[in-house]
Parts: sequence; C-alpha cells; structure tokens
Amino acid sequence: MIHCAGISLREMLALPGLKQVRLIAGAGGLDKVVTSVNVMEVPDIMDWTRAGELLLTTVYSIRHDTNAQSRLIPELAERNLAGLAIKPGRYIERTPDIMIEQANAHNFPLLEIPYDVSFPDIINPVLSEISNQQLAVIQRADEVHLHLNRVVLEGGDLRDIANVLVAALNNNLAVIQTISNDIIVASDEYDCDHRDIKKLIELNSRYGTGTGRGKVVLDGLETGYFRLAICVGKKWYGTITVLETKALVSRSDEGTIERTAAVAALVLVNQLAVASVERRYYNEFLNELLIAENNEEKNLKGRARGWGIDLQNPHVVAAICFYHQSDELVEEYQLMAQRIIQGLRENFSDIAVGYKLDCIIMFIPLPQNWTGKDCNKVREKIKAIYERFVSRFGRVAGKDCGYIGVGRPGSGLAGIQSSYREALQACQTGRKIWPKEPVCYYADLGVWRLLGNIQDKQEIHLFIEETLGKLLLYDQEKGAELVKTLEVYFECNGKLKKVTEKMYVHYNTILYRLDRIQQITGCSLEDATACLNLQMAIKLLQMAKK
Repeated sequence: MIHCAGISLREMLALPGLKQVRLIAGAGGLDKVVTSVNVMEVPDIMDWTRAGELLLTTVYSIRHDTNAQSRLIPELAERNLAGLAIKPGRYIERTPDIMIEQANAHNFPLLEIPYDVSFPDIINPVLSEISNQQLAVIQRADEVHLHLNRVVLEGGDLRDIANVLVAALNNNLAVIQTISNDIIVASDEYDCDHRDIKKLIELNSRYGTGTGRGKVVLDGLETGYFRLAICVGKKWYGTITVLETKALVSRSDEGTIERTAAVAALVLVNQLAVASVERRYYNEFLNELLIAENNEEKNLKGRARGWGIDLQNPHVVAAICFYHQSDELVEEYQLMAQRIIQGLRENFSDIAVGYKLDCIIMFIPLPQNWTGKDCNKVREKIKAIYERFVSRFGRVAGKDCGYIGVGRPGSGLAGIQSSYREALQACQTGRKIWPKEPVCYYADLGVWRLLGNIQDKQEIHLFIEETLGKLLLYDQEKGAELVKTLEVYFECNGKLKKVTEKMYVHYNTILYRLDRIQQITGCSLEDATACLNLQMAIKLLQMAKK
C-alpha cells in the first residue's frame, strides 16, 4: 500500500483505556501517525526502531546518563517516530526537564504513563485499533475495487472510473490525466475550463509526475490535494489528483486512490493492446497500398473502400510524424498516436487515418473537380487538426513532439502514393528548415524539394566547403558575421536598407562586409550564377546544421 495503517496520537489518546495517559510536551506533533508500538529498555534502541512507532520506556537504561537523555528525542524525531511515552515512578522520579525541552523544540509528542498503568494496557488497545482501521481500509478498498472492475468489464472508460472514485471519496474533485493527454475532471462544480483547474492540469502535465501531497489555490482559497502516479512497472502513464474540496483525503482514501490507479493503468494498457492489433492489421493494408504496383489498383479498390479510401477520388495525404528521443518512450508515443487517431475519427469522419512507421497517415478526400478553394479548406482542416490534437501533446511529450507534412493532391493509386512520399519529405525537410512552423506543405517547399532529396552527403559538404569554406574560416578566426550577412542579403533580395534594419548595423558596415565577401570568395554579387551557387550553399549549410 502507499501508506501505513495507523491512528494519530490525538486519536490514540481518546481511546477508552488511555485516558489516563497525558501529553506533557510536543503538542505540535499530535497528528503524527502511530503504526506500531515498541518498548525501550536498552540504550542502543535506535537500531530497532522504525518510523511511525510509539516508543514506551521507563528510562531505566539511561536513567543516570543526562547526555543520552538529551540526545534521545532529537534522534527519535530524526527517524520519524510518532512519539515517546515515559513511565516514571520506579526508576526515575519524574520526566527529565531536558527531555521536555527537546520535545517542545522538535514538536515531538512526549507522553507520561501513570505508575499503575502497565505497558500491555497501552499496547493492546493501540494495536487493536490499528488492526481495526487496517481492516476497514482493506474492506473499503476491496469494495471500490470490485465496483471499478465491474465498470471495466461492462466496457467503462476513464470517465466512468473517475466518477466511481469521486463517489467513494465524499464527492471530492478528481482529475485523471494520462500520457495520451486524456484530461478528465470529475466534479459537480468544476470542469477543465475553470481557470484554477487549468493551472492544476498544467502542473500535472509534466512527464513522470509522481505521488505527493500539496496545495493549490481554488476560487481564492488554498485547497489541499493528493496526487498519485498511474504506473505499470516503471512506466508512467499519468496521474490521479484528488482535491480536498469536500473532505480531507484520509489514509483510507489513499488506499482507494491506489486501487483506482491500478485499474486505470489496466484500462490504458488494454487500450495499447487493442491499438497494437488494429495498427498491425491497418499497417499491413497501408504497406500494401503504398507500395503496390499500378496494375494492382483494381484489386485494392474494394479493400481501400472498406478502410474509407476511394481510389477513384483525388486525395491529399498528410503525415503526423513523431520524434521521440529514446526507445523507452515508444509505447507512450504509440498511446498518444492512438488518442489522436481516435479524435480524428470522431471529429473528422471524412478522413481515413492509420498509423505507420511512427507516423499517423491521413487520407483527405477532395472533389473530382477540385479547385484552389478546396485546397484552402484542406489547409484549414490541417490547422484545426494540429491545434486540437497534435499541439496538446507538447506539455507531456516535449516540444515539437509531432510535425505535420502534407503532400499535393493525387488521384488513383499512383497519385496517393506520390502524395504520401511528398508528405514524408515535407515532414523531414520542413522540420529542418522551418522548425518553428508545425506544418509543412510540399507545395511550399520550392527549391528545398530538390535540396532535401540530395542523398550524397559527402558531395553536399564538398560543395559547401568549395563555395563558403573561406568565409566560414574567416568568421571563425575573426569572430565576424560574413556568412550571416550574406544569408540576410539574399533574404532581403539585395536591398541594403532592409539588411541594415534586420541586422541592426550601420549601412557602411554592410557595404564593407559585402566587399570583403566578394574579395574572399572571388565571386561577384552581380553575377547571377555566382549568387545562385552562394544561395544554394547557404541553404545546404542550414540543412546540415539542423
């Protein structure tokens, strides 16, 4: 369990058989939880103590050692024991003043047991009450677990699980978030659009958010919360956060939340398994569709129609490519991809969508006699897809986790295959040259289409060296910006006033730099061929750096 069963010292002192035990110091620690009871009658008791214990003693072993008496409570407090109960009268006349002082200084409860009360009179009722509470916790958690299992067996989802949890926790507010960006707010008062709930959601969106208690501001009031990670093994799938809007989250409630997290993890893993099977079947079809020969089109038409793709109509193919940094995150990205696919199918019923090679592939249909207006509608749809689905994953998966490439319209098997290849190239090339733009259209790439297809990396580096090598070396040795100046010069179409404004330098400085560029490279900026070579070298250099 995520907590130790026990009762607070305040609750313990209210037990019928312990009313004669009195608190003499350390009142600030009365809410410490007692999980077990131990007896100290040897000086080296520390090696046998555990956090949460109430330690009973007659102080016999250190009755003449004032140094040991002064060290005892600080050491017990450091080990997170619940408290110390002293029974004076036989070996010491009264509780030492130094121990009372230390108890108050550390807010460590110091109790005094009457002479005629034996240790078993303390131990038996405390352990009995702890056992009763533990049994109640287990019974309640089992009831909730059975209810949750019934919800899952009946096809319930995370929303249904959240509602069961809220009902079990006195209608406190519960938020379930997953790595796939499911955000469920279960409450009769709040939803995910509430300003303070949005802040909480953002707080919990960091990958690997774990278990803990804390406080947030809700409607101007400081509200406590308990948060638990949803994990399978060492894999993090999300969090469950319960805000104490109606009642405090008790230790028993923590057990209920833990059971809920286990069931939520089971649902998420099951969704991954279902997605894996579906992805396998759809991948087989996609592989066949996207590499088939033209003479196979007739045989594929029927199957393609079954997946929502009419090969007789023109389509635009778009690819959402995911870029994860380690193999450990592959499963999480697959879960996110499944969520995006599910959202696309629910909100864009005309789009056929699947998953292939770390990419979501979308087939967007166009009218037979499509026009520029139809292409603009496709762009609007792609923008909506990015904003509603892809961009939302940046919080949990890291910036630029998904990038969209879009091919040109194509008809028939050959046209769809060509649009697919263009979409992948738009992803690969666009992400390098326009990393701040989340979508790249192949039709907008221009000369980058040619440069992105160059496979001979050695030839690229050789061309850059022959064309810009001397300028790069000069910049490195002198700390100059000749290459940057040349890049901005071409971006501004040779208009020097714009160059000076963009680089924030004097007009004469730009003139001097351009003159040095021509001297070093031996190229005239009035020579169209020389300028073309320089521009190509700069673009290739930009791609090589990314």
